[in-house]
Amino acid sequence: MRRPNSTVAARAAAILAGAALLVAGVHGRPERTGAAETTLKRVAAIDLPGPPGHRFDYLTIDYDDHYLLSAHLGAGLLYVINLDTNALVGAVPDVPGVEGIEYVPELKKVYTSDWWENKIGVISLPERKIIKKLPTEAKPDGMTYAAPFQKLYVSDERGRVVAVIDGREDRVVFNRRYHMAPGTALDHPFPGGRDQVRTNPLVGDPAIVRPAGPTDPDLPVLAVQKASHADGQPLAVYASYGLHYVGNNPRTDVSADYFGVVADLLHDRTGGPRRDAHQPFVGMLANGCFGDINNIDVRRPLRQRFEYQQIFEVAETMAGSIHAAWRDIRYHNWVPLAAQETTLDLAIRRPSAAEVAQAREVLQRA
Repeated sequence: MRRPNSTVAARAAAILAGAALLVAGVHGRPERTGAAETTLKRVAAIDLPGPPGHRFDYLTIDYDDHYLLSAHLGAGLLYVINLDTNALVGAVPDVPGVEGIEYVPELKKVYTSDWWENKIGVISLPERKIIKKLPTEAKPDGMTYAAPFQKLYVSDERGRVVAVIDGREDRVVFNRRYHMAPGTALDHPFPGGRDQVRTNPLVGDPAIVRPAGPTDPDLPVLAVQKASHADGQPLAVYASYGLHYVGNNPRTDVSADYFGVVADLLHDRTGGPRRDAHQPFVGMLANGCFGDINNIDVRRPLRQRFEYQQIFEVAETMAGSIHAAWRDIRYHNWVPLAAQETTLDLAIRRPSAAEVAQAREVLQRA
C-alpha cells in the first residue's frame, strides 16, 4: 500500500488503530500482559474517497460482518471498512452532516443522524444504499437501539427531544386486515357467508400471510399565524393522519390518546413557555381515513414497560414529523379555497333468504 499523504487518510489510520484494539477479542488475538504493550499503535492506513480536511464523527462496528462504519460528517458520506482486510468496502453517499450511527444486526440496517437536513437515514447494509429518510427535530445526534422493544431512540440535540422509531417497519402504522393461510376458518356475521380476510387477528398467529391493503403515509399540515405579528409563533397547527387510536391505557382512565399528547408537544415545540399569554395556541390532530389502519404489528407482541408508553412513543414520532413540516411552511396573506367532488358507483350486496329469515328471528326475540 502506498504511503497516504492526505488528511483523510491520516484520520483513517487513527480510526483503524483504535478499531483494531476494540475488536481484538473478536479476532482472537492474545491478551496484553505488559504495560508497554498497552500503547496504541498504528496498524494500517486506508485511503478514503472523501475530501481532505473535513470533520469525521461517530464510529460503530458491525460484529457480524467485521465492518467498521465511519461517519464522515463534512463530506456527507458513510464509510464501510472491512476490519479483516483493512480495506474500504464502499462509501454510502447522501447522508449530509452525518453524526450518529447505529447498526441493528437483526435487521441488517444502519441508521444515521443526518443533521444538515434534520433527517434519520435508513441504510440497507447488504445493498449499501439509502432506502428511506425519516424527518426529525433539530440536529439529530447520538442514537441507540433497544433490541427488546425493537425501537431506535435518537437524541435531537437542538430540538431537546428524543425521537422514537419502530425499527421493524420504520413507521407507526399497520393495516389491521390480513389475508390468512388457506384453510383458516374466517368468522362471518351471516349464515353461509365467507370472509376473505380477518380483521385484528391474534398477535403471532402463524396463519397470517400478508396485509390486505396499504396504509396512508401522507401527513398534511396547516398552520395559521397573525399577519400583523409574524414572529414565527403560530396561532394554530392542524394535521391529519390515518391512524386509529392507540389505546392500551388502563380501562378506568379517560384518555385523549396520542391526539392529546401530540397537541401538547406541538405547543412546546412551536413556542411553549415563550408564547405570549394573550396569544393562545391550538394544536389539532384529526383522524384521516383510518378504518383499516392501526398501530398494532400483529407479527410481534407489544411490550410496554409502563402505562401509556406506546401512546407517547407514537405521539413523539407524529409530533416530530408535524413540527419538521411546520418549520418549512411558507405563510400567505390569502389562500384559494376549493372543493372537489367525485361520484362513486358502489356495488350492493343483497341479503339472501337465509339472512332475511335470521333477521326476522332476531326481531321477534327483541
